[in-house]
Amino acid sequence: MAVALRARLVARSLSPLLPSLRVGALLRWRRAAWGIDADPHLQLGLYHRDLGNRAQLDLPLWVRFALGCRVAGWVRSGVRGELAVVADDLSIPLGLGAAARLGPVDVGVEGAFVRLLGPLNNVAERDLVLFARWRRD
Repeated sequence: MAVALRARLVARSLSPLLPSLRVGALLRWRRAAWGIDADPHLQLGLYHRDLGNRAQLDLPLWVRFALGCRVAGWVRSGVRGELAVVADDLSIPLGLGAAARLGPVDVGVEGAFVRLLGPLNNVAERDLVLFARWRRD
């Protein structure tokens, strides 16, 4: 298992500016074609807390699996909520993704229901991410 402590400065939005400090750890476990990644972190809003940039606890989790020598898939879930009202604002996402390695470039897609479970569940809130990532191996 690999563990790395980390701190990040992130802007969720530029208009209005919503900067935050995220402190936590990155955890990775691999066994043959399977892996589990977790990125637990505390998000502290640095500006515009009145616009929703409040302190949050985020515990994302990915279960990864190989679909071949150059293709991988994953299931994403976890728990997220504002610290002040964590019992009322708790959300549990559920997503599915895949990526293929094409030489030094990975291309992939992930679709997710952002608030599938929790007190404020909403199946209408969805994400679709298409990505390309260049690797230096």
